[in-house]
Amino acid sequence: MTVSLVIDIGGTYSRLAIMNQDHQIDHKQTYINYTHASFTDIINKYLNTYKKDLNDCQRCCIAVAGPVKNGYAKLTNINWELKTEKLLQDLPFKQIKLLNDFHALGYCIPLLTAEDLLTLQAGKRSHHHVKVIVGAGTGLGVAHIKQKPTTLEVYPSEGGHIDFAPINQCQIALLQFLMDKYEHVSVEHILSGHGIEHIFEFVCLEHNIKDEINHFDVSNYTAEDITGQKVIQLAIEQRHPLAIEAIQLFSEIYAAYLGNLALHTLPYGGIYITGGIARHILPFLQNETFLQIFKNKGRMSHLLEEIPIYYILNQNANLLGAGYYLTLTTESLVP
Repeated sequence: MTVSLVIDIGGTYSRLAIMNQDHQIDHKQTYINYTHASFTDIINKYLNTYKKDLNDCQRCCIAVAGPVKNGYAKLTNINWELKTEKLLQDLPFKQIKLLNDFHALGYCIPLLTAEDLLTLQAGKRSHHHVKVIVGAGTGLGVAHIKQKPTTLEVYPSEGGHIDFAPINQCQIALLQFLMDKYEHVSVEHILSGHGIEHIFEFVCLEHNIKDEINHFDVSNYTAEDITGQKVIQLAIEQRHPLAIEAIQLFSEIYAAYLGNLALHTLPYGGIYITGGIARHILPFLQNETFLQIFKNKGRMSHLLEEIPIYYILNQNANLLGAGYYLTLTTESLVP
């Protein structure tokens, strides 16, 4: 059976797997990027491990966390550069496709089943209308998807870098706080792992708690060195009231941002949320306040009531999308 190698390179980890013609994922492995000198080292280690199972593997699709243009990608959060031409010289594949990670994610949508989705708002789904996929993690990614009669078109974007648009006095104060740190305050400065750290620091300062937060049972942590992951953990475990406040503020900004995206494209095909942050804060996204803020767009609020919102439960979505992209763009491998 012909198989393909599908790869998802993030800022911290690279995930590699084999995908067969039935879109089934096998032999998935995760590698820590910084422990390897280059991406080629990672892929060769994987190929050596599964060489027997890769005899029929001639195609590879690589989804990367960064912009891709003309077969070239410079990763956003690790100092790696990838060139399709060089990869074809160094690796035993006849076809290699390189694309942005959210470009790849967009192609997973046709493969998702009802079991892969958690419905946050049912809306009035129309399969033939535009879809949006968005996810906060190391950064904030966005892509738009259009289903056509014979194909699927996915349009990647840099929608995480648009200006942060506060909707109340608290968020205006947050913007002012961030303007002291950055020349340009994008929404990614908030809706990301580092963004949660910014929000937590802001909340602590608003409560005049700058140095010591040990009395909230988080000994050895301060507002300056606590991580986004730790803030999420403290909020979900309800161990820290300011962590809960920070994640609540994060989710409210996320909801307003999704509402703005919805007004731009009217995605009656659905908004699909992905990313590790959303997975860990689902109780906040399932809160009625989240949907209220999403729909709070004045005269246009009634339109947003009709837009479905889903969270993608399938954690292989990137790999599935990369494999399906190969299926749609298969070139003849005959010399």
